[in-house]
Amino acid sequence: MLQPQFATAEMGSDFYRLGYVVAPLLTPREVAETRGALAAAMQSHEMSGRSEDDLRQGHISYYNDNGAYQEDVAALVRAALAPALPRIVSGYRVSAGGAFVKPPGGGEMGVHCDYRATNDPDAVTFTIWCALDDADEENGALCMLPGSHKVEGQIIGPGVSPYFEAYPDRIKPRSRPVPVRAGEALLFQTGMIHWSLPNHSDRPRPAIHAIALPEQAPHVIYMPRGDAPPTSFEILDLSRLLAFHPGVHPPSLGHIEHRNLPLGWGALETLVDEATGRPAPAASPGLLARSRTFLRRTLGGTPA
Repeated sequence: MLQPQFATAEMGSDFYRLGYVVAPLLTPREVAETRGALAAAMQSHEMSGRSEDDLRQGHISYYNDNGAYQEDVAALVRAALAPALPRIVSGYRVSAGGAFVKPPGGGEMGVHCDYRATNDPDAVTFTIWCALDDADEENGALCMLPGSHKVEGQIIGPGVSPYFEAYPDRIKPRSRPVPVRAGEALLFQTGMIHWSLPNHSDRPRPAIHAIALPEQAPHVIYMPRGDAPPTSFEILDLSRLLAFHPGVHPPSLGHIEHRNLPLGWGALETLVDEATGRPAPAASPGLLARSRTFLRRTLGGTPA
């Protein structure tokens, strides 16, 4: 299996057990340089969000209508993260690249997971979410659902309804907010369920984002074909692109037949419990009493 090798055993343990880990990535100087480059890029392009809902979230470069701007942001994000990633992970490269700036009063980002990023079934891919200012529960930290990275057999792509869309209110109470300091990165496996808190502070929450893949693995996106729910996906190769926007036409690697199977909250919660070490719920006293009575009547004795 192609999987990241972390600088410390503790980082690797958290990443594989919980599905995420926080690690120092950028120096204070690199943070300042990246913030400056991002501010310059934002000032040099006309900003336009994809929808009213996205505008309430603040600025998300992936949703901008200007393809050249998306590419500029991707280039500066890669310039910051590509040389830094080998400090904490070996054998991986950076792809894509975007910015998330949640302003004061910016709303919650709903429960979701990132798109499947490679067609290699043996490759572990992960998201890099690097804070350019301290991110905490007050100003919009990300929240992770531990263990959700272990769900298998799901292909998430544009327009695909995720298996968990029916129970987001079950997910949120079991999620963990993950505060990070400026320059620290939250690394989480691609299938990880996550969301972000609203920004109740008086300062913006800037962050940059990229996808990390094994050095030789292609970066792809699965585009659903036909009616929903899809049973077929076309695989587009994004490896040579700075950004995926309407102005580009990535080559196709073919298509696959696949149907995402339903997964209820009970099965997902079991994975969460396994990741967090939470014990199974204790039986109620009434149930225990009824069980003892049943055993006495059945076995003719008193259970130990």
